[in-house]
Amino acid sequence: MVSWYYSAAYTRRKKHVLLVVRGNRLEQSRIDRVYMSRSGEWLENVKKVDHIGGKTLSDHIPVVVQLQLRINNEEVQKKTTYFKFDYRILEEAEVFREARKVWLDHPKENLDPRVKWVLGWRRLKSLFRRVQKEKREEARNLEKREEELQSLRIEVEMNPSEYNLTKLVELEREVREQECQKARICREQSRNRWFKDGEAPTKYFFSQLKAKHRREEIKALKLDSGQVITSERGVMQEIGRFYADLYEQPEVSTGEELAREQVLSYGDTKVSSQQNEALAAVPEMEELEKIVKGLPEEKAPGLDGVTAEVLTRCWSFMKIDCLAMLVSFWEDGVLTLCDSKGVIKLLPKNAERQRLRNWRPITLLTLTYKLISKVLASRLKGVLPGLVDEHQTGFVDGRSIHDSILLHRFSQEYAQATHQETVLIKLDFEKAYDRVSHAYLRAVLLKMEFCPNFTELTMGLLKHGTAVVHTNGLFSREFQLGRGVRQGCLIAPFLFALCTESLMTMMRTYQEEGLLEGIKLPGGKQALYNLFADNTELSIKAEEVNYLRVKELLQVYEEASGAKLNVRKSVMLPVSISELPLWITSSGCRIAARGEIVLHLGFPGGDSISESQVSRYLYEKITNRTDTWSNRWLTWSSRIILAQKILPSLPAYILMTFGLSKKGYKLLEDAWRIFIWGTREDGAAKKSAIAWETMQKSKNLGGVKILSLESHSAAVKIRQITKIIEGCQGSWLDIARSFITRNLATGRQRTEMRLWTAEESLLIGPRLIIRESTTLKTLLQAWYKVRGNLVFEERGGQLPAHLTIKQCLIIATERSGVRLSNEVKLRKFLKAEKIESLSDLQMLQSEWVLRRVEVEDRETMMDVDLLLQWLRPITATTLPLPQCAGWKWRAGMGTLVRSGWSHDTKWWKGMLTKEADTFEKMNRKWSTALSSEAWNRVWMLTWRKPSTPREGFWWWRTLWQGFWNGERARKARVSTGECPRCPQEIETTEHVFWSCPHARRRWTQLLELAQGTEVELASDIGWLQFKLKATDLKRTNAAWWVVAAELYKVTWRERCDRVFRNSRSHRPLRTVLHEAARSASSWLSNVMPENQKILTVKTLDTLTEWESKLMRSSTGSELQRDVEGIVSESTRTDTSVALIRASDTFELATSNARDGRVRRTYVSHVDEEGPSSPVLPDCLLPGHE
Repeated sequence: MVSWYYSAAYTRRKKHVLLVVRGNRLEQSRIDRVYMSRSGEWLENVKKVDHIGGKTLSDHIPVVVQLQLRINNEEVQKKTTYFKFDYRILEEAEVFREARKVWLDHPKENLDPRVKWVLGWRRLKSLFRRVQKEKREEARNLEKREEELQSLRIEVEMNPSEYNLTKLVELEREVREQECQKARICREQSRNRWFKDGEAPTKYFFSQLKAKHRREEIKALKLDSGQVITSERGVMQEIGRFYADLYEQPEVSTGEELAREQVLSYGDTKVSSQQNEALAAVPEMEELEKIVKGLPEEKAPGLDGVTAEVLTRCWSFMKIDCLAMLVSFWEDGVLTLCDSKGVIKLLPKNAERQRLRNWRPITLLTLTYKLISKVLASRLKGVLPGLVDEHQTGFVDGRSIHDSILLHRFSQEYAQATHQETVLIKLDFEKAYDRVSHAYLRAVLLKMEFCPNFTELTMGLLKHGTAVVHTNGLFSREFQLGRGVRQGCLIAPFLFALCTESLMTMMRTYQEEGLLEGIKLPGGKQALYNLFADNTELSIKAEEVNYLRVKELLQVYEEASGAKLNVRKSVMLPVSISELPLWITSSGCRIAARGEIVLHLGFPGGDSISESQVSRYLYEKITNRTDTWSNRWLTWSSRIILAQKILPSLPAYILMTFGLSKKGYKLLEDAWRIFIWGTREDGAAKKSAIAWETMQKSKNLGGVKILSLESHSAAVKIRQITKIIEGCQGSWLDIARSFITRNLATGRQRTEMRLWTAEESLLIGPRLIIRESTTLKTLLQAWYKVRGNLVFEERGGQLPAHLTIKQCLIIATERSGVRLSNEVKLRKFLKAEKIESLSDLQMLQSEWVLRRVEVEDRETMMDVDLLLQWLRPITATTLPLPQCAGWKWRAGMGTLVRSGWSHDTKWWKGMLTKEADTFEKMNRKWSTALSSEAWNRVWMLTWRKPSTPREGFWWWRTLWQGFWNGERARKARVSTGECPRCPQEIETTEHVFWSCPHARRRWTQLLELAQGTEVELASDIGWLQFKLKATDLKRTNAAWWVVAAELYKVTWRERCDRVFRNSRSHRPLRTVLHEAARSASSWLSNVMPENQKILTVKTLDTLTEWESKLMRSSTGSELQRDVEGIVSESTRTDTSVALIRASDTFELATSNARDGRVRRTYVSHVDEEGPSSPVLPDCLLPGHE
């Protein structure tokens, strides 16, 4: 067959598509393009090329090419598509008015609202087709005029008559005017679009950068038998057969029913009646409008061709019919046939595209289907967290993919650190969404007691569904959907999460019964499974019996739910296993080698993966992405936009859970520099014209705001730090706290690293001897930077002003478990004072501080203080009743904090250096042998010095936060030096520890937390009384401060055991006092000078026996007799003992000169009326490193 093709004038390019014969030579053609039809014609040869225009040859004259074509013997199939609404047509006011008129022209018959809805869109489709046809005719008329002009030019060349020339001039002018008008409109639209969306991080800008990818067509298919299909008809037939078999409903067997009963027999999570009412309620207009506004735009439509843009523009006259359509569906749960039909588009998953299992089917659904599924999904989303296990993090509100990644990483590190032989199994379920059995899904919904109405509505979206595959421009045959949840349906991820709950419940039950073991975690928990949607990872103890039980459970789950495990694609990762056993090597799974990167949800993990491997992996990912842009002409602004918005996405995702070294960060930044500035001839990056540190600054500081990966990595980890500090629940959080506990307890972190909060809750936990976690070290370093931008504030954070007093009392009871002694009286008082919020309560407290409080009001004022203390947010966290002051952002530091601390590095380093120097000086002072008077003078001068950074030291902060002191009085504008609650001097030991009613209440409250029972002031335990009657000791003696701090520390640890470890141990107060005394004696060697009057005992061993006698004393009188006996015996010994007696307080101090070092033991006792005191970790006490 010979066809004639006409080519317009084109400029020669470097590459040409044709070779032509000139004389006896074969030369390159000067034709740029040849337009070929897609009707099966194949170019066989170029027969002849004729130039038009006489003897003069030019590169720009038209030519006629004679081509020889060959028709393919295969039957030609017509390429088809379906109609799609173009919302831009509605921008014309006349078309919009006509569309409104067409829609409101309902048929008079009483039709079903769903039928009316479908017919309305069909009428609109006819209108859109007509408008588009008119626009095409206008464009076609212009094309005809251009063709007529070309023909006339050829005729003028052959017959240049006056008539032809005149006609040619008029036709050229007419065509030129039409083209200029069209070009002017196009140019204006293009310019407006570029000014609006060009060189900005918009979807339009990024679409301009995309390569013109070849269509995702399937040219050939390879079957399991090895046969390769290349014909277009054969390919489409195989696609239709494959997906018809995939979605075909299998016959229900007896084994499947038994397996389903077995799987659903585990677990008892159920939906409440209130939740069922909300799930099945008929939609209202307010809810529907919210759903419509939330529909994503610029998405491919289904067979109806309707997009969200069209619906939102026509919503004013469609909303009543839309609501009626939804209400009609809620009545019987039946979709129309056209709405239940979907179009499946195939997206490639990997490079091997000749196998259909490597293509992901995405279903394009109609607008009606999307609206119904979004209403149901938005309701189910709020119920899902209470029904699905915490280890299923996919599409569950309040959970993140990072939780799954952190659990994967931390559990692996914990297994290595504790030498637990473990196998991590990454399961691959083939076509997981497409194989879900509808019968199994219905059984799961009924098992969880979803109401029948909601169950039928949900199943109504799935049953009677049909689909066709659209690829290669052709439609496959239509087939029924007998199983599966459609990928593209908004409710599908939530339904799939409910289906996986049965698998997790079975494994959890086996683990609780001791039949299955995972990684043992702190607190007696185990890490056994970790899911994100269909991505499943199991962590089992490396024993064959565990593997066989997992295999058994998976087989039952497969038979019950329709799932199919792809064993060949599943991966096994051995951890802490020196030699692989036979059951691992013969499992059929791929076994990851040591040092091999195994991706988990895009995160590079594996056994013994180094930081350099992760850095190199990220570098290759970044360079692969920038190489695709290197062949395009990009302005410098365009490169900056890409460096700001696109390049940080991959490393930022991974750096959320993995920190790099400075060398690793520099390697990644070099990739950015190469992309922005280019490379030299040797391949090295060019020298930046602007300093990289300057480019990371904001625009007002002369930069372009390029992200600093190191600062960003430190900043984003505050999210994890907050979860760790606040006490949030989760397996990875338990592991993290265990790592932190070990790092802090074993002294592997510097002293400043320990200042997480103003309490030592993180020091409570198992002391594990395990290797240091790189991830946790990064978290600590991140918080270390945050500490630089925080200032300690004893009043705590901002109080929520919207809470009522009733809510406050409820919260206080829930957080402490202790009710106010006179709650009813306090409520009446606050009602009389018209106190309605915490802000009013805070103002009342300030007024009471400024004026002298009467005696009868002091008890009420203490309750007000206690209530504020309970409800005050502490250290930017919400731990249950922390005994500490609060943190707040330093003034003016908010912007620096949000930008990642890249500009205040010198500032916080200087602050920490100053703090460390002061700490060292204090250690030297406390380690110096001073007299009692000199020692007290040092303490009081340091304590009362205004310039002393009290917020930097624990022993000051502990006492400062809970009791009145001079600094606090000055802030409250109390200049008399007396306590506003009692007429006594503020900074005295007697006032702080027993005489002030506010101090007694604080001590009592602490004991209630430590003992776990309610304590009254006049009970057997009571408060501690320190009555100093000895004439040679001053009221401000520092020894009392030290002992009180030790008592508070020991008691606080008792409280932390109860709160954080659910300990039920109860120790007598005397035991606590004894432990505090022994702790104080280990560093209190310089409190009591040698020249004081003392008595002697034999040795320190003798003292141990005496301490045992003291501990066995049950009452104060027995204790006094025991002490008197010890004193009488001590007068006949060599070693010195000091006994300072008060009516109900005894102090026993011994010293034993050994190697020139004085050792003393401090034993304190009070009548059994005493609570305890502020917390100080040993590592932060003076005299300790």
